[in-house]
Amino acid sequence: MNQIVLDIDLDYAMGESCYATTAQGRRDLHALNSVSIARFERLLDTLKFWEGSDGLAFETHTVTAKVWESLILNGVLNPPFDVMHVDAHHDIYLAAKQNGPRPSIHCGNYPIPFLRSNLIDKFTWVAPRACGWDGDHERFPKRVTRIAGAGLAGKVTRVLKRRSYAFVTVAFSPNYCGIKTDALIPSIMERLNPSEESMGIMHALARKHKHEFTRAAYYLEESPYFKTGDTDGMCSTLYLPRLVKRMRA
Repeated sequence: MNQIVLDIDLDYAMGESCYATTAQGRRDLHALNSVSIARFERLLDTLKFWEGSDGLAFETHTVTAKVWESLILNGVLNPPFDVMHVDAHHDIYLAAKQNGPRPSIHCGNYPIPFLRSNLIDKFTWVAPRACGWDGDHERFPKRVTRIAGAGLAGKVTRVLKRRSYAFVTVAFSPNYCGIKTDALIPSIMERLNPSEESMGIMHALARKHKHEFTRAAYYLEESPYFKTGDTDGMCSTLYLPRLVKRMRA
């Protein structure tokens, strides 16, 4: 049976798709966010995200592709694996575009090359009620599904099929969240218990992508972290053909 990865974006807590490019913009989004800490923790329990899960948390969802690549190459994940994607966006919007010889992968399309290369088998989007399909999900009939709303606990149980998560990835996505979501971060961090191997992967990646691997405490500061005008991960990340070639060797 396939391993399964839990992939969380904190913008799920917004209940709808939002975007902010400044600290003031995040404060303006505050009123949209009605998810309390207690309600968010109930969601985590519904997802069967228990304390002690091996995983990593980081700033932008683009990093998820880099982490998955490292996990595969280090033998932690054995493709094909399944993904439980908890997000206000399904992130299957555009296939990797060519930028010279390298495909451009960003926070809105990073699962697509993994799906196209059959590294991901089943992709389940856990969506807020208000968020529906748009994008390129129809390219993967029966492999990409959406669950939401009433009966979510039962739907999650059917997806898991008695499996526990092989790994958890969490993106804090400040550009897509109101400032109230920062109070939810400790609930996530209390459940993550990265293994020594996972921490090694994080440190190796952080040397190359330092701004995307901020500590959780950074998100609880009053003055946020918009160091540049491009912190949302909309940039090139990895060269997937290299990964596919190495996996098939």
